[in-house]
Parts: sequence; C-alpha cells; structure tokens
Amino acid sequence: MLKYFYFFALAVLFSCNKSDENQLKSTDELTQEKLEMGLQSFQWQLFQDLVSVESNTDNLNISPLSVAAALYMTYQGAADDTRIQMAKSLGLGNDTLNLGYAFESLIQELEGPGNILHSANAVFWDKDRMHPKSDFLDYSQKYFKADPNPLTFSDPSALNKINDWVKTATNGRIEKIIEQISAEEIMYLMNALYFKADWRYPFAEESTRENEFELADGSMVVTDMMFQDINTLRFYQQNDFTSVELPFADTSYSIILLLPPKGLSCNTFIAGLDGSRLEKLYTTDLVRGRIYLQVPKFEIEYKILLNEVLKKMGMEIAFDPNLADFSNLGSGSEGNLFISRVSHRTYLKIDEKGAEGAAVTSVGIGETSAPPLLSFDRPFVFLLRNNQTGTLIFTGKIENPSHSK
Repeated sequence: MLKYFYFFALAVLFSCNKSDENQLKSTDELTQEKLEMGLQSFQWQLFQDLVSVESNTDNLNISPLSVAAALYMTYQGAADDTRIQMAKSLGLGNDTLNLGYAFESLIQELEGPGNILHSANAVFWDKDRMHPKSDFLDYSQKYFKADPNPLTFSDPSALNKINDWVKTATNGRIEKIIEQISAEEIMYLMNALYFKADWRYPFAEESTRENEFELADGSMVVTDMMFQDINTLRFYQQNDFTSVELPFADTSYSIILLLPPKGLSCNTFIAGLDGSRLEKLYTTDLVRGRIYLQVPKFEIEYKILLNEVLKKMGMEIAFDPNLADFSNLGSGSEGNLFISRVSHRTYLKIDEKGAEGAAVTSVGIGETSAPPLLSFDRPFVFLLRNNQTGTLIFTGKIENPSHSK
C-alpha cells in the first residue's frame, strides 16, 4: 500500500532536511542572496499561477514565504528526479548546498529586532508506521527550528496535539488544520507564520466612514473606508495603474496597494505584471507627495489546496505515488512516500492601527493643485513585503471587502 505524508503551509497576519551536506549533490553554495533571488521568482510565479485558476470575484490571500519555507524543508527529504524538479520549481536551480543555512539567515533577517514576524516549523509523524531518518530530523531542527513530534496517530490525542501546535504558532488565529487523521496519513510537515505590526502613519478611527465599493460586475456594496489626507506616503498614479505604499512602524516592512485601471480585472492585471515591472515600481516609480487616500478595512480567512498549482510550476513527480522519491526523508512501513496534499491557510486583517498615521506640488501661478485622490474603492491587489530582501510575506487581492472572513 502506498503511504503519503501531508504538508501544511500556514500563514497568519493579525490586526492585516538533515540530509547531511555530504549527501547533497550540488556543487555551488547557496548564499542568502541567491536564495532571495530564487524566492522572488518563485513567489510571483506562485501568485500568478494561483490567480489564473481562481475566481475573478473572490478575495485571495497567500503567504509565499510560508509555502516556500515548508517546501524547502520537504525538499531536504527528496532524492534524484524528485529533488531536481523541486529545486527548479522553487527557483533554486542547482545551487542547493547550504540551503538550510541560507534559509536560517533569511529568517533571522526577516524576524529582526522589531519582533513583528515569527516563523515556526514542526514535523509530526506516526511513530508506529513512519521511520524518519535522523539526518533529516537533525537538519530540519538545526536550520528550520522544526520541532520533532513522534505520535501515535491512532490515539485521539494526536489530533489535538497537532491542532494545539497550530493554534499556538498562529497566536490563536487558526485553531485547527486537521479535522481527523485518516488511516493513510503517516506524516505532517508544517510551517506557520505570525505577523503583527502597526502603521507608521495610522489612520484616524474617527475618519473612517461607510462608503461604496464597486465590485467587478459593476454592482456596489457598502463597506468601512479609512481615510487620510497625508503628505508623507509614496504613491504612483498613471494610466497603467495606481499604487501607494503604506509603511509599518518598522519601515523594513510595508504594504503596496495596486489598483488596476477601471475595466481591467485584478486577475488580468496580475497576469500582465512581472518582477521587473514591480522592481521599477519599488525603486523609482513611487514618489512622495500629498494625497487624499481611501482604503477599505478588510479581514480575510482563506484556504487553498496547492497541489495543481505546484504541478503546473513543474513539481509533478513529488505528487506521483509511483515515481516520487523521498528516501532522504525516511521510509513508511507499508509503501512509497509521496506528497498527497499541500494545504495552505491564511488570516489577514487590515484596520486603522495597522496590519493584525512634504511639500505640496504647485501648478500655475499663485495656486497649489488639489492633492490627487487615491481611492481603492474597487478591486485591488496587495503585497506585504520585506523591503530589504524583497520577500513577500503576504500577497493577494480584494474583490469584496465586505465579505468578512
């Protein structure tokens, strides 16, 4: 009988392996800089491919960092063609030597002194039917800080222990990920992210008021809209799209909002963007100036099965019961290991306080121009990113902010 292990990528925003290194066949060292470049490629491709198969009218929110983190850990258990495919899909190429060290360095930078991002990993397995390699567990614990948890899956307490870990790691925002443990389940690899930060420039709660938001079909809903008259934000307003950057108090993080031109859906807009255009936006297009800004409050719970998207990105063998090779991870007592499910769940809330407040340009003689109005009152895209590394902590789209959770 074929046995499979499950992997969950969890990500939460509030008030928004050891294959021993001598076993790895890579010849080039993976530095943090190379990892960041590969991650930037992977994260945008993941977002675009997911949007291409999702509804034009539904809210969406994923954490590319969380998905990558759990897949990096899973990758350490892969071998031969499975390993090669996963490396390519993850943007790692052949430079996977010291992946664990590079990832550990990246997480240390992302968590930083501000204490606003926390990443946690864990490995749960059925000790009666799954036999993980000590090298894999050692590597995962050393570089991914993954807690090893041997359990008896037939014991009802195993389910509670797994879900309790999820609840603790997500600060209560996700209470459970598993409804029951089926007879085929023998292993879970998990990553959880928790992020909480205040705005550098908070919105005044007394300025929030109900306003109309135009949906993709042209109909209107009423939602709470936050408002600012501010001259310290960077923004971009041209025919191709409108954008504004909302920095957090820890300015190494910010949210970029992107509003497609009227008549263009978020899905079509996202499909037409690439990394070079976004980099130009971050580095040169966003300029500081006075604006009237309207942004809806919103709160999303989102879950998605990523199997088909990851296969589309080239990771087919890992999901094949007959071809997958995870011999560097360990062995099951009854058959071959393969990835059965990649489940991803997120929580995001944006309000006046944060995610879990210069000069006027003159035109003509003796008059100042009215500040431009940037009103995100129709479907828009958001990117919550680390500005030093370009890592996307969360990315998604808001089609209807009145759909609470």
